[in-house]
Amino acid sequence: MSTESFDKDNAYTLVQNINYISTNHHNRSIARIFNFKAAQVTTVTREWISGTAGNTIHSQLDVRNFSEIDSKDEIREMHQRLVTMGGTPPAIDDILPQSAAKPKVLAMGGK
Repeated sequence: MSTESFDKDNAYTLVQNINYISTNHHNRSIARIFNFKAAQVTTVTREWISGTAGNTIHSQLDVRNFSEIDSKDEIREMHQRLVTMGGTPPAIDDILPQSAAKPKVLAMGGK
């Protein structure tokens, strides 16, 4: 089972929290931090494992520039979510290259 929530950290940063709770003493949380001022997404993954020998915690951190992400749809979606929550990030056209800022539309008969 998982839950997802979103938090506005500041005017230009959105945090997506995903928590997975299992019944076998193994829980995981993922925080994805979309910083539109730095044009980066930081992913923090944490796993808690409870066992007879005690508890174990594993953490992993990954930072990527928006330019390294193949699909820009998620970046546009998170930008819009932040704006809806009252954030004032830089304009999406200033963050993403013009060719990636808007979805491509093919003309009739185009290949």
